[in-house]
Amino acid sequence: MLLEALVLIVLTTFVLESILDELNQRSAQNAPDPLVAHLYDAKERDRSISYGRERNQLGLLMGAVTTVAMILALAFGWFADLDAFISERVDNSILVSLFFIGALGFISWILSLPFAIRSTFVIEAKYGFNKSTPKTFILDTVKGTVVGVLIGGALLGAVIWLYERFTDRFWLYAWLLVAGFSIFMFMFGTKLILPLFNKLTPLEDGELKSDISKYCQSQGYALG
Repeated sequence: MLLEALVLIVLTTFVLESILDELNQRSAQNAPDPLVAHLYDAKERDRSISYGRERNQLGLLMGAVTTVAMILALAFGWFADLDAFISERVDNSILVSLFFIGALGFISWILSLPFAIRSTFVIEAKYGFNKSTPKTFILDTVKGTVVGVLIGGALLGAVIWLYERFTDRFWLYAWLLVAGFSIFMFMFGTKLILPLFNKLTPLEDGELKSDISKYCQSQGYALG
């Protein structure tokens, strides 16, 4: 009964998300409101719609593959097998959880990799959005994985430890931890994480910088 319910949830989620994506894509094809129609360039708008359609189709295919993989894993008990495999080799409960989630993340990454490659080097390149080379794509993937493992692993390990240590008030301490981490990343993420993936240079003096400064001043926001 539980298995059937889980499969139904997975299928329902995929179907609903697919329907919403399709409705959103169709909505984008509607003619713009006459009040703002003059702001749109017809060719650029058609190009944007075509780009969105291709991205949506790729996302639909990726969602189908992920859904099938999830259903197969549930039906054949692969999640339980993976947990048993790790538990037989690792004694620490926190490490068991980290390895389990890490293994699922790795499998998910393998499944999504072909779609990421097509998205970057086919669709993005077709519409002139891609600035990546195979080298930068690989480097960004490796750096993203390392950062995700270090930060995500530490945060998840801390949450699991809090659950084992403070079962009754786990939710409060976990919330404080995640909230504190979110605030920290909001304040310092641009300086600490973003430079790993992008080359940041100060905005040159000009009309754009002047307009941004004026808008920030009008909103009472001081630029640093």
